[in-house]
Amino acid sequence: ILAATTWLAVMRHSTSEFGWFTLHPLLQAFSLFQFAYSLVGLYYPPPEGHKNPLMPTLDLPQWALAFPATLVAGTVIVWFHKYQQGAEHGTTWHGVFGYTYTAWMIFQGLWGASSMLFKDNLHGGGPKAKLFWKYHNISGYVLFPAGLLTAFLGAGWSTWAKNNIYFWVRAGYVVMPLLSAAGFYLLWAREVGSTNK
Repeated sequence: ILAATTWLAVMRHSTSEFGWFTLHPLLQAFSLFQFAYSLVGLYYPPPEGHKNPLMPTLDLPQWALAFPATLVAGTVIVWFHKYQQGAEHGTTWHGVFGYTYTAWMIFQGLWGASSMLFKDNLHGGGPKAKLFWKYHNISGYVLFPAGLLTAFLGAGWSTWAKNNIYFWVRAGYVVMPLLSAAGFYLLWAREVGSTNK
C-alpha cells in the first residue's frame, strides 16, 4: 500500500516538474516493497512443488541484486538532484536516516551474501556461522522498521511532501508504517515462538 500510494502521489505530477527528484520516491518506495516481499518469501516459503510466480524466491540473483540496486539508485538520484540544485545534503532527519539506511542496507546485503555464497566457511562454520547469521537477522529486524521510519519522515513531513501530497494521504504515511511495523513484529514474534518450541 505504501509503495502504491507513493507512486500515485508522485505520478499525478508532471515528471518534468521535479526533474531527477521524481525517481527518488518511486525507487525508494519500490525498494521498501521489495524488502517486505523478500521477508514474506523468507518466512513463508511456498510448499514443495507449488511456486507462486508472483512470489520471489530468494535464490534468484536477479531479486537479490534488484533490491539493493533500486535502493542505491534512489539514493544516488536524490544526492545528484541536490548537487544540481546546490542544496546541502542530509540536513533533515529524513536525509540523515536515508543515507544511514542505505549504507546499512548495503552492509546487511554483503553480510548475508557472504554467508550464503561461501556456505558459512567464511565465518568459521558451525556455531560461529550460526551466531553470525543470528546477528544478521537481528540487524534485519531493526533495519526494516528503520526504512519505514525513513519513508514516514520523507512522505509525511518533508517540505516536498507538504507542498505536493494531500494532507489525508500524508496522514496515511503515519498509519501505514505503524501497521507495517505491527505486522512485522507479529511475524518476528511468530518466528521467535517457533524457534523456542
